[in-house]
Amino acid sequence: MEQFVRKLGHFFFKRRSYASLPIFAFFFFFGRTSIISFILALCLIAFGEFIRIWAVSFSGPATRTRTIKAPFLATDGPYQIMRHPIYFGNFFVGLGFTLSLTNNLYHILVFLIFFFIFYGSIIFAEEDFLENKFQDEWRNYKQKVPMIIPKKLRKVSFGDLKMSLKSERSTFITISIILILSSIKIFVIPYARISF
Repeated sequence: MEQFVRKLGHFFFKRRSYASLPIFAFFFFFGRTSIISFILALCLIAFGEFIRIWAVSFSGPATRTRTIKAPFLATDGPYQIMRHPIYFGNFFVGLGFTLSLTNNLYHILVFLIFFFIFYGSIIFAEEDFLENKFQDEWRNYKQKVPMIIPKKLRKVSFGDLKMSLKSERSTFITISIILILSSIKIFVIPYARISF
């Protein structure tokens, strides 16, 4: 079973930048949303992207590769309070995408199930890789820092913010596309129907 989850994690890791597109396309065509959901979505996306930028400023552009790799073990910034801050941020961004396109409870449940299967297997594969590469350094870090539920935060400091923002360009493009589509869905399509 562990080997299957590990392989699934590697499979999903390679496709993580576009694997959720069919789900969001489904939400766009079959979901209904509201201005309140859209505003909540904006808040969730902004919070999630802040966490991503903060994390990447310490972990570097290696997080953008198609295979699991780590030139060093990131333990500063958000990595002091949780082991997978990028995926923590992804949860809020993805939930924000979902709410910007649909507020159907079943659709939200579909997103949650997809997210936990998808990123759960990736985390399993990543942690296996990190343990094999960093051994005692990883095991000591793992004992002190929780996986995804953050510990108490003392202060926020950034690493290489310029590099982080540059690395996040494709995420900014994705966010822009989703928000444009959801804006069309909320503010354009209903009035276009009335005019006909």
